[in-house]
Amino acid sequence: MFVVFLGAYQLHLRQLQEANDQEKTLFLSGKMAFMTLDPCGVELNWPERQMIQSNATLGVYTDAQLTKPEKGIPHLYLHMPDNYIEIQDDREWMVYGQHKGYGIRVLRAKQNNYPVLEAKSNHDGAVIRLIDEKKEVLFEQPLKIKSLGGLSYYCPLDSQYEKSYPQRKLAEGVDSALKIVLGFNSSPKQMEKKSVISDELAEERCGFHLIRLKDGKLHGVMDGRNVIIDYSWIEDYTEFCSDHYVALARVTEAAKNDSSLGGSVFLFDRKTLRPIVRFTSQPRNGSDKFSFLSSNKLQSVRISQSSMLVQTEIGQFFAGNAEFF
Repeated sequence: MFVVFLGAYQLHLRQLQEANDQEKTLFLSGKMAFMTLDPCGVELNWPERQMIQSNATLGVYTDAQLTKPEKGIPHLYLHMPDNYIEIQDDREWMVYGQHKGYGIRVLRAKQNNYPVLEAKSNHDGAVIRLIDEKKEVLFEQPLKIKSLGGLSYYCPLDSQYEKSYPQRKLAEGVDSALKIVLGFNSSPKQMEKKSVISDELAEERCGFHLIRLKDGKLHGVMDGRNVIIDYSWIEDYTEFCSDHYVALARVTEAAKNDSSLGGSVFLFDRKTLRPIVRFTSQPRNGSDKFSFLSSNKLQSVRISQSSMLVQTEIGQFFAGNAEFF
């Protein structure tokens, strides 16, 4: 009996020595004396401070093996800011509004003047690095592939892993470490001022041609630039350009023949195609039955800070409910 106890105690000590802090929290605390899986052996690299400026444009590169992994390999998910540069082997895309439901990617010439968060696969799993403009590594976190209950995962874990083990919450994880490194956990800022919009008339049909591909997204051209748009329903919109803006408008007509118009207008910065604001309205009579006004009946968009006025062949549509991005 003593030999059995001694062997169990030695196993417990060995696992305590080899387990990282996350595994000790999940598997070797409270009444749990042993782990049923081999220790990860990779510690969470916890940063002491933010590594880049909060307003810096961040480039992101992720190996395809990590975002579209083979069977048995876990998917690596990185928490992104709303706006960032998506780096591919032969091109890069400026991504806007990724987490606000209005994601748009704009193809741009490759540049090398920004910090890069990269995730690359290796024989153990992967490694995440933050590299500055001088190509110096500011932060590095190795990841090791482990499996539990037939499911594979990366170790160290994200703090969100607590969903699988609600009795042992993880206060610190790879995701929360990256938030500190990238400045996501900075002190709350004062609410940013709304974008200042100048009064302009958009009449030019500047080119808006998209098709939906197998990925469910819209691919095509917007004002002469290649774009990928996440929200597929915008293919029904009509484009109008002014000196500084691209306005995408969609107008609805109430079923009753009383000239009640509704709809919405998206406004983009013409130089960058960054989403600025969406103005919406509903048909004046409150009818839930409507049809879309055909594109050739839309004539122009009057742009201002507080509203959009769309001129059509059958009347004007006023949109005054603003949602700034």
